[in-house]
Amino acid sequence: MADIVFLVDSSGRKENFRLLLSFVKSFIKNLDVGQDQIRVGVEKFSNRPYTEISLNRYNNSEELTKRINRIEPRRGGRDTAAAITYMESTMFKTANGDRPEVPNIAIILIDGKSNRPEETRLAAERARNHGIVIFTVGVGNKTFRAELADMASDPDNRHVLTVTDFTKLNTVIPALQGQICLAIPATLPPYVAPVTTTPTPPPDTCKDQIFNYRAYAQSMCTFNKAFAATNCAKSCGICSPSAPTVAPPCVDKIPDCPRYGVKICPGSSMQWARENCWRFCGYCSPGSQAVGVVNKCF
Repeated sequence: MADIVFLVDSSGRKENFRLLLSFVKSFIKNLDVGQDQIRVGVEKFSNRPYTEISLNRYNNSEELTKRINRIEPRRGGRDTAAAITYMESTMFKTANGDRPEVPNIAIILIDGKSNRPEETRLAAERARNHGIVIFTVGVGNKTFRAELADMASDPDNRHVLTVTDFTKLNTVIPALQGQICLAIPATLPPYVAPVTTTPTPPPDTCKDQIFNYRAYAQSMCTFNKAFAATNCAKSCGICSPSAPTVAPPCVDKIPDCPRYGVKICPGSSMQWARENCWRFCGYCSPGSQAVGVVNKCF
């Protein structure tokens, strides 16, 4: 479980704001949203912050997505300090749905520098000192990486993500989800392999035709269905195995993925990351045997 609040920069162009909201919708699409599961809040900000969705408002991702579609931008300056202060004082309050026993996660989506950098740094420090884990996602060339790091929790290589333009935002979703999972204390029971005495089943016709399906983005299952049906039917859930299979361990092939930071997860390094940093970058399948599995760690 987790209480997650998105702080969405509304100070720029309307089309860019829509892309930030699209990122939020893609992030929450497969989460178990509910009052006893994952609670999601949305705050937009420009000259001042605004509550769009409180943590106790929606019980499923479908209704939450419909409400996000109705959020309108409000352009102006970029008072990130006020947005963070409001997030701490208002969004993460019991009256607005915050659960004291559940981790508080803030995700700041921003495409430029704050108009009050020092106040922004201090506001973020206060929020972190009160137990809020902050992730920052900076978009474009106008973002100031030092300021992103000042706002985010430590270490920076786990909590600061950047993309060069808005069209690449969704490439960092697996890495962000993976790092959020790692930031949340383990709540799942340890995995115990099932004991069975049943006879060995016949060969299963539901299988992948390519051995390195992990080298392909998970979105391939949705956006290239013909290829997925031919080559990755099992991994993409297109066919059903004749017998239950034990999911593979959710582990990294190398021990020092955190040293490289989340910057290796999207972009030109993605294929290497998929082969070596499966857990760190958030690429694990939902059934994998580890705490820290995308969509299952909350």
